[in-house]
Amino acid sequence: SLGDIYVMYGQIGQIEKVRPYVDGAIKAWKKKYPKPSEEDKKILAKIALAPLNANDLAGAVDVLKAYHEAEPDNLGVIATIGNVYYEMEEEQDAIEWYSKYLAKATPETQGQDYWNILVDQASMYLHLSDGKADDANYGEALSRLLRATKEVPKHWAAWFNLGEVY
Repeated sequence: SLGDIYVMYGQIGQIEKVRPYVDGAIKAWKKKYPKPSEEDKKILAKIALAPLNANDLAGAVDVLKAYHEAEPDNLGVIATIGNVYYEMEEEQDAIEWYSKYLAKATPETQGQDYWNILVDQASMYLHLSDGKADDANYGEALSRLLRATKEVPKHWAAWFNLGEVY
């Protein structure tokens, strides 16, 4: 299985050599399931777990994007792609995917998840600003954090990041 291949290459520090197998699995899945059912999407989710478990974040993003193509309104997949980019410190990509999530989500429906994504997006803006108050990204971070602390006063990460802004 793909997970076993990751283990083998991981033992010799060459996880990147698994990428062609991940790419091949994605292509084969798309070809076999052009209009995937829920069961077909579960197969793709299992494929995504292999690079995630092996900490091959770039490979995981590729599989998750294929899942997003199959199910574009799945907020969990959209948020996960943003979170993986966050972990990769790919700020612009994380912000883009978080924006997609926030455009479709509401605090009433997604609850705490909504606020976590908003705060993570603010964190990415803050990182891009390099702490410079005159940077537009700094203002983007500040506005999101002020909103989160106002609307969810017990959101500790919002307060922590707001402290970083000031």
